[in-house]
Amino acid sequence: MRLSINFLREVRWSSLHVLALLVIALPGIYGVFSFLISDLPRSNPFSTELITNPVYWNDQRLTPEKALEKLTKDFPGNFATVIGFSAFIILLSIHYASVLRGLYAYAPVRSIIATVFLGGSVLFGLLVGLSLMRVNEFAFQVASAGAEQKEWLRTGIGFLIQIHLIYVYAWILCTGLGWMSVGSGAFRGKRWMRRVGGIELFAGLMLVTSVIARACLPTYGETAPRFAVFLSHLFGPGIALGLLASGVLFWLFSLKDDETS
Repeated sequence: MRLSINFLREVRWSSLHVLALLVIALPGIYGVFSFLISDLPRSNPFSTELITNPVYWNDQRLTPEKALEKLTKDFPGNFATVIGFSAFIILLSIHYASVLRGLYAYAPVRSIIATVFLGGSVLFGLLVGLSLMRVNEFAFQVASAGAEQKEWLRTGIGFLIQIHLIYVYAWILCTGLGWMSVGSGAFRGKRWMRRVGGIELFAGLMLVTSVIARACLPTYGETAPRFAVFLSHLFGPGIALGLLASGVLFWLFSLKDDETS
């Protein structure tokens, strides 16, 4: 397979190609450059300096009263976010299916394993949005509830938020394991596929590392090394890098299909 400057002219354009370009350009390239320019210089990831452990203290953690007020006030924005995120997850499922179809020709076993994990990623991604909508619904019910019901609803909101976070980390973990399977499978392809597959594998490893690092944070106590906190935040750049590599892999698979047809 030869990649030339005019390769875009040689591609048989489809909606899947447009979707792959959107995945590459919007969350992929934008997310990677945003991390490199703004987040990484402030992170100091190799420092062993002890800082406040976010598990024990977080400036964004609100009291129940303020949380209810914020949830009610921000409902329109939260609703739009849930709809947008759910639509994004559905589009990603279509993109994943096209990538896995191309991967199957090179590594059928890894393609099947990746299908399991990425299917779980899509499922948990949708549950992330549904659980957040349920949290917002409880916040509205508090306004018209009696004293005893208010206390029950407030407790329920706290519980639902924890369920919501479990879905978030399950989504991150399944996505990471899926990308690791896709990346390792791409090593069976030609040179450019192996290179991009390595990036996909690394991105998946970043996501899995972030989940493991977050699970380990409580063991440090009220302060934790800066590098440990940095590792727990790797899911942001990992998501961006993985989507970028996933979009490029689809293009490499599709170019190979065009050459053989």
